[in-house]
Amino acid sequence: MFAQRRFASILALALAAVMLTSCADDHLPTAPAAPAPDPSLIGDVLGGVTGTVGGLVNQLGLVSCNVRTTHTASAEIGPMGGVLRVGPHRLTVPPYALRERVRISAVAPKGQHVQVKFEPEGLQFRRPTLLTMSYSECSLLSPLRLRIVYVNDQLQILQVLPTVVSVLTRTANAPVDHFSRYMLAD
Repeated sequence: MFAQRRFASILALALAAVMLTSCADDHLPTAPAAPAPDPSLIGDVLGGVTGTVGGLVNQLGLVSCNVRTTHTASAEIGPMGGVLRVGPHRLTVPPYALRERVRISAVAPKGQHVQVKFEPEGLQFRRPTLLTMSYSECSLLSPLRLRIVYVNDQLQILQVLPTVVSVLTRTANAPVDHFSRYMLAD
């Protein structure tokens, strides 16, 4: 008898739950869908920007640093990818980013700015290639604002790259799809 009452109670509760949940959605007002956030304005935990911000070009200035040594490097990198180290900086080419083997050269000159110039000029990658630039020779109050930028020969900023800053390794990281000159700005 006790088992039958218990079963009946459980069955009644289950039926009531089904009825309540099946009717609940019919009477609730629907909220308008929230607009999708602009990905260029969303920062990540490390202070990076997830997209290139066109208006940011005019607000940034090149970072002044005391780069004491010129570094040069070159390597032949092909379809299987590879890494080119230029002093404290690094270019990581993933597999299948290049169709054929290419001699890649880079120079990171001493001076007032952190910069790396790659050749052959205009080389295009089929997949994003990671550029890692060190800011270890810079005295910065807020390194999380750093961005890797693409500049012309007059050092004018042409493009702001989506950059992720690591304060632990004192580096800024961004994907590049072609070769030219890259610098640090904030």
